[in-house]
Amino acid sequence: ALNYAFAIKAGLGVEMGVGRRMLKLFERRPGLLHAVLTGFRPAWKSFAGITRGTTSLAELVRTHPLAQRALHAMD
Repeated sequence: ALNYAFAIKAGLGVEMGVGRRMLKLFERRPGLLHAVLTGFRPAWKSFAGITRGTTSLAELVRTHPLAQRALHAMD
């Protein structure tokens, strides 16, 4: 049971944390997020990967330094 709880927190917990931060950003500045998605090709490709299920928000933030810096800057 402890291993299961740890696995859930390590995987889903991280994903939910990044999702919560992105939602707060979208609620504060929806136009900015839309502009980035439509005007910055890497952001659009990342969004497409998330919606296709080939990547996740947490994975993007963990593996792409620019995404990590941008998310921290928007907090």
